[in-house]
Amino acid sequence: MKKVFKWIGIVLGSLVGLILLAVLGLFAAGSSRLDKTYDFPPSGIVVPTDAASLERGRHLTNMMCTGCHGSDLGGVEKWFADDALGRVDAPNLTSGLGGEGAEFRIR
Repeated sequence: MKKVFKWIGIVLGSLVGLILLAVLGLFAAGSSRLDKTYDFPPSGIVVPTDAASLERGRHLTNMMCTGCHGSDLGGVEKWFADDALGRVDAPNLTSGLGGEGAEFRIR
């Protein structure tokens, strides 16, 4: 009877070990894909600076962004707050200190 339990233990231990190796392998493969970065050459996008383009950008910003992020796009704390559902803050979109736009500043 001891031999049967010994073999059952060996088989179960081997299965657990194989499953653990498979999980670790899949985790490593997924992590390497998620951490992969790509370098793209500059595409030569020209940002228009004429008055009509600037006014169109101002219009689109006022229409779509200022409702959540504030009139200066500096963010709004407790933009949505409900005890049952949670709290949502609208982030700072500016390129200033703490702003999301600082990362995407045109150089």
